[in-house]
Amino acid sequence: MNPPPFRPAAGAILSILHRRLSSFLIGFALVLGLALGALAALEPRFTASALILVDPGQKNLLSAEAGTPVAGPRADARVESEVGILRSDRVALATVRAADLLDDPEFSPRPGPWTRLLALAGISAATPPVGAQVLEQTLAKLRRATTVRREGLTYLVRVSVTAAERDRAAHLANTMARTYIRLQLEAKVDSFLAARDLLEGQIEAARDRLARSEDALDRFVDANPDLLGLSAGAPRIRQLRQSLKELSAPRRRADALAAMAGTAVVNRDWDRLAAALEDEALEGLLSRRHELDRVAAAPGRQSDAVGLRERIAGLELEIAERARRVTEGLRDESGRLDDEAARLREEIRQELGATISADALSRAYALRQDAEIAQRHYATLLSRLRELEAQSLLQVADSRIVSDALTPGEASFPRVGILLMIALIAASGVGIAVAVGQEYLSRPIVTADQLRRMLPGGARVVALPRVAAPRGGTLQGREPDNKPSPADLVLDAPLSAYGEALRRLRAEARRAADGPAPDTASGCRVIMVGSCLPDEGKTTVAVSLARSCAASGQRTLLIDADLRRPGVHRLLGLPPSGGLLRLLDGDDGKGVSAARSPGVPGAALHGDPRSSLSVLTGRTPGERPDERALQDGRLARLIERARHSCEVIVIDTPPLHPVVDGLHVLPLVDGLVLCVRQGRTPSEVLAATLRSIGDVSPGTAVVTALTHSPPSQVPAGEGYYTDARGAVMS
Repeated sequence: MNPPPFRPAAGAILSILHRRLSSFLIGFALVLGLALGALAALEPRFTASALILVDPGQKNLLSAEAGTPVAGPRADARVESEVGILRSDRVALATVRAADLLDDPEFSPRPGPWTRLLALAGISAATPPVGAQVLEQTLAKLRRATTVRREGLTYLVRVSVTAAERDRAAHLANTMARTYIRLQLEAKVDSFLAARDLLEGQIEAARDRLARSEDALDRFVDANPDLLGLSAGAPRIRQLRQSLKELSAPRRRADALAAMAGTAVVNRDWDRLAAALEDEALEGLLSRRHELDRVAAAPGRQSDAVGLRERIAGLELEIAERARRVTEGLRDESGRLDDEAARLREEIRQELGATISADALSRAYALRQDAEIAQRHYATLLSRLRELEAQSLLQVADSRIVSDALTPGEASFPRVGILLMIALIAASGVGIAVAVGQEYLSRPIVTADQLRRMLPGGARVVALPRVAAPRGGTLQGREPDNKPSPADLVLDAPLSAYGEALRRLRAEARRAADGPAPDTASGCRVIMVGSCLPDEGKTTVAVSLARSCAASGQRTLLIDADLRRPGVHRLLGLPPSGGLLRLLDGDDGKGVSAARSPGVPGAALHGDPRSSLSVLTGRTPGERPDERALQDGRLARLIERARHSCEVIVIDTPPLHPVVDGLHVLPLVDGLVLCVRQGRTPSEVLAATLRSIGDVSPGTAVVTALTHSPPSQVPAGEGYYTDARGAVMS
């Protein structure tokens, strides 16, 4: 019959693993070994993180309303915008320059392993990147090593950098965070400076318009002295006008100088500022600064580098403070001159208003209004310019670093615990796949029902449970080196599940042998015990069956016909001897016929130390098996003579599938007990063995023993027997 389809259920997986434990362990160990090797080859990577707090409100030290808390969608949008800026190429490029990553061996472009392999094979040359490619590849490596993420819904942003060295990772994370803060501050300052530069052009135009409007008023007064009702030598107005003209040039010079000084202070262009102002104190500070720069740049001064940097930084602060005071003085002077010009204009207007006629007043009013409008516009622009310059000097970043990146204590990659867990899961999956795959390929017999479906109709199947050999000391008549056998349970625990299964097997074998036999007159039944493959428990079943028959009072003879690998004597604790082989070589059956009583051994027989069983062992280790002894009629004559002195003859034979010895014995017996190991014997092998049995001896009744069956497949109630069901049959 064809084997049934392989359809493992979920509950059968554990049974498959139990049967295919070695296959599972091989697959498991292979994958786990590869994973451990790969884990050992991985280069450790370290991740350091800096924490940045983003203030959604714009900070302005000159405004009391700036910096007020902002909440809701606007705040979230601001924080997400800052996260996007942190991920931008501008911040990455500035970090590359600040950390000098173009010369860093980890981030600078290097040929990859695939490129080096191709170059080594001569397929393609490993051309190094040049120009913009170097910068682009360095930026790409930095992007892959950097992670920027917002901490939940808070205003905190975490900047993480992964590098091969732990100190390098912390340095790069802090460098990126500080670079972002610096760029943010520079962007705010640049926005004010751009607005200031735009206003400077407007101020120049407003200054020209103011000058033209004042000149127009002056020309009107000069051209119409009689119309205004003034004498040509009116002393007061002439004096005020002359003072205003003399004040115009210093005002323009002071405004220009103040604007230039403000620009120089913002740009920290101290040399230009000192040259324009001719301030001796500022020039002295700059001279000392240049001298310290020359000393610091001189060779051999590395030991004093820290002290020199501190002195240069102190001088830088003094220069900035002196420039600030000088600039404020210029602005104060410019403001004072503007106030003086405004006072003179106001006096002139008052004098004109008191002396001129109504007609002249209406004509001069328009010119005076133009001059006042130009004056207010110019003053507004100038005030805004001063405000922008002050704001550019007093800007602070909207974000700040709340936690610098510390040197990581342990590697962030590889995560040994997680990778080991994944490796264990993968190894378990591969091991299960190997076990299930082997089970699918072999399709072993796993249940008695499956075995019945493969056998012809009316076939007998007996499930023999897995049992444990008796524990304890040496058995009676057994050598100390021989271990106890599960076959001893037939005598030591006759009421156990194994003992009951043997009695069931004995009954089935007896009924099978009661059919047509070679000799029915003697009343002796010859039962052959075989298996499909080695290590399926046939020798244990043969000894157990023979002992069970002997224990029932039947004269029983056990013949070890497995001349290739005899094992009956080991299970019974007997010394190896060549009883069967010598009898067959001498073709003498007297040794068997002399056994009047099964309990008294004849010349070639041994007695079971623990029962009335008579045993005919196979051969000694030094003797060579002779296949002709089993097929030339000598064994048949021996069995025929033994029938007259025994009631049951049990013959242990070699496996039927790999060797043909058992097929020579098969026509001589009344019944066959075929051992099939649960979960081990493939369905195809069983089918081939059954075909061989049918071809050699079609009339032989077959009883199949499913050995090593789990307790759930044995027809017995739980707890009914006093002996536990346990281990493995040998």
